[in-house]
Amino acid sequence: MENRIARLEARIDQLEKEVAELKKAAGLSDDKGKKAPMSGNEEALLSACRSAGAVSKQVKIGKLREDLGWDAKDFDDALDALAKAGRILLHQGSMGLSLSNMDSMFMGDNGESFTEVSIP
Repeated sequence: MENRIARLEARIDQLEKEVAELKKAAGLSDDKGKKAPMSGNEEALLSACRSAGAVSKQVKIGKLREDLGWDAKDFDDALDALAKAGRILLHQGSMGLSLSNMDSMFMGDNGESFTEVSIP
């Protein structure tokens, strides 16, 4: 019986770790469904999305990159965090992939090429 209890406690610990990882990936805090606080870059990018009209339409990622003028990694990290937290939606466009338009897109975790964002 003690062995079974020990196995169940180990499983509970594992499940709690998995839940914490999922909450972190979804941008949720430990306070029942509240969104985790955003970083400064995430707030600035979300504000730029709003200013560009992403609440009512899709906005080109290339335009946001150009307007903000950030380092590519900083921009991509903030965009990825906002998308994973559900604060923005990424949209795939019909643009063909070429070296000249690489700055106009964002590559997803599974190789998708996103060209526009909107705010849900």
